[in-house]
Amino acid sequence: MKNIGKHLARDLNVSTNTEIMPVERVPEGWLVREQSGRELGRFDWVISAAPAAQTAALLPEIRLHEAAPEVRMLACYALMLGFPAASEPRIDWEAALVREADISWISVNSSKPQRDPAFSMVIHSTNAYAEAQLNSDNESVQAHLLQEVRRVTGLNTDTADHCVLHRWRYANIAKQAGDAYLLDPDRKLGVCSDWLIRGRIEAAFTSASLLAAQLRELLQP
Repeated sequence: MKNIGKHLARDLNVSTNTEIMPVERVPEGWLVREQSGRELGRFDWVISAAPAAQTAALLPEIRLHEAAPEVRMLACYALMLGFPAASEPRIDWEAALVREADISWISVNSSKPQRDPAFSMVIHSTNAYAEAQLNSDNESVQAHLLQEVRRVTGLNTDTADHCVLHRWRYANIAKQAGDAYLLDPDRKLGVCSDWLIRGRIEAAFTSASLLAAQLRELLQP
């Protein structure tokens, strides 16, 4: 899915793998620095689309998100499996919601349009399991989730030739009742993210789209 972001950002100056210090108010606007202390620029506006805890750390002065430190986002583990053609599983479904297990969702990724035809699937753990295992080593978590996949689906996961586990620290949040975005025109600060609405990509898009519409009105000549 990151290809969508790459496409939208193709003409933008984007810095990745850069940890940012809390922003500082200076006469020219907002000073943004990385953790080494190197200055990245001074900006009129700062917009955060980060998870709640990170937003609270980046924008310590901002009154409009005082609740951010109290927002508790839930973790999830994502397990990605790929199979060689010789041992491709034979199943008659493309996705499954799972109950009474430590996995909650299974998707046959190779059934999506324009994907590699080699059979692949993505498995999400439950939030409860991930929260309980955040300090566990990845090897033990991966072994347990593979066992759960075998138990739930009957598939022989030992034949997978691609197996990757990703810990998704800020994956989900219950439906929220507050504003869909946060904006302080006087300080020129804004916040948009899924955690303001609900832990889904649709919520992240909605929050950002609404904030962008307000910013366009504010910044029009």
